[in-house]
Amino acid sequence: MNDFNELLGKVASIVKKQCGIDLGQDYDAVMIKPMAATNIIRANKKSKQTHIAITGPSRDMFPYIDISNYSSKDGNNNLKSFYILQVPFHIFKKNIDAISADASFDYNEQGIATVTASVKMSKHGDDRQIELGNPTQSSEGFVLYRTLFEPEDLFVVLKREEKIEYDTFIIRKRESDGLTKEFAMRVGKTINTFVDSTKYKNDEPAFKGGHNIIYYGAPGTGKSYRVSEKIKHDYIADYSSKQGSPDVFRATLHPEYSYSDFVGQLLPKVEQERVTYEFTPGVFTSALKHAISYPMRPTFLILEEMSRANVAAVFGDIFQLLDRDEDGRSEYTINNGLIAQNAILSDADGATDPNSCSVYLPENLFIVGTVNTSDQNVFAMDTAFKRRFTWEYVSPKVDEASFENNPDIEISSDMTVSWYKLYTTLNDFITRDLGLTEDKQIGPYFIKFGHSQMNPEELVKDKLLQYLWEDVDIVARRMNGGARSLFDSKIASFADLYDSFGQKMVFSNKFIEKLKGSASNDSLDESDDADGNE
Repeated sequence: MNDFNELLGKVASIVKKQCGIDLGQDYDAVMIKPMAATNIIRANKKSKQTHIAITGPSRDMFPYIDISNYSSKDGNNNLKSFYILQVPFHIFKKNIDAISADASFDYNEQGIATVTASVKMSKHGDDRQIELGNPTQSSEGFVLYRTLFEPEDLFVVLKREEKIEYDTFIIRKRESDGLTKEFAMRVGKTINTFVDSTKYKNDEPAFKGGHNIIYYGAPGTGKSYRVSEKIKHDYIADYSSKQGSPDVFRATLHPEYSYSDFVGQLLPKVEQERVTYEFTPGVFTSALKHAISYPMRPTFLILEEMSRANVAAVFGDIFQLLDRDEDGRSEYTINNGLIAQNAILSDADGATDPNSCSVYLPENLFIVGTVNTSDQNVFAMDTAFKRRFTWEYVSPKVDEASFENNPDIEISSDMTVSWYKLYTTLNDFITRDLGLTEDKQIGPYFIKFGHSQMNPEELVKDKLLQYLWEDVDIVARRMNGGARSLFDSKIASFADLYDSFGQKMVFSNKFIEKLKGSASNDSLDESDDADGNE
């Protein structure tokens, strides 16, 4: 398993199950090493090996001084013992408690203890290895940590993104869920020499071209699918909307969705009978932090059902950032200390005042929205907001020859039609004959027949009829005084419609004529009655 996201996800699942810790995505390398008896410190240990040997590509997640620059393979190598670095390892109390280890570490308020382990390169060429955690060169805490392992336990090390810091966990063999020796890195070689900064630079050029776009259309046209396919085809080849991606952040808006949900808020946290407050980032702040942390990769913030929320209130001062230059960076910035502290600034920025830091949308951040045209009257978007997005229409029309979501539907005891014929005729009738606008039409995936155990007729009854009755027919009859209707005049209530569908013909004669292909494209005369008879 050399896919970074897959391996990180597997480790995160095991750690969550073992000790309830959510790892998140803030790592750029993962190493899993089964511990041999020679790696474990015991009072009666016979082996002369005092360190943990790190070989192969795993070496590259640690900083080291390459001894080949200072010593020779066959010469005097006494000086190599002086080329030793120390790196911080973070140990979690919940993990130690979960393995029932009798050990006491100096934990902080978050239940994390920081210890240091020595890192030294030894040997040359293809045989070179890192000697990690020599007892005489590491802190007492790391030495104690090594005594907690049992043979074949997993030594799990996660390198924090863009930092020379490591989170570590002990996973008992019985809890390993099939994991064995593994290593994966997010992007290239992390570091190969000691530096005095917690940050490192990536030589890859920054990704440019971020923009704001909204996909809009009738319900069921496949707007969310269009977004996912666009990301997969143009940006992230292995993207899956089911499995997600660390580069994609998604939220569904609703009438109660607020600025605090979007940006983040201070929430109470109870630990040892003490109440503290800590900032919990919203989807925007999380996406912005990720985009700034990884400028060479496109980052997507997907906002579903945008018209169901008051987007002017949701975006608030972020509205000012939506104007982009030709590279995709915000033309204007804002000062927002909360966002700056949690998305823009890093630990290396020290005492920088967050309120004086400029907040902006970077070139690699895409804001992608979806809007159902039938929902436009829930919360209207003002023109100033709308013009800061590109609007791409998703048509309800599809190619019938390649359309697979197309079962036959028995709409009455003596008439069966394909779903393609039914929905396209409905759309034509809604606009041409009932005089309604396109936002009342339906898309080809308004019902997804292949995703249900119900038969097509049941799905139409339970998913479509109510919409046609309340959102289409009642609205049409109010507009035209009852002169035009989608349904037969004998249908007096929704109960009549629901009970009769599939048994009796519930649609008007005019609609049935159009369904059979014999109806004129001209709309009904105002004198026509509801069931299409003059």
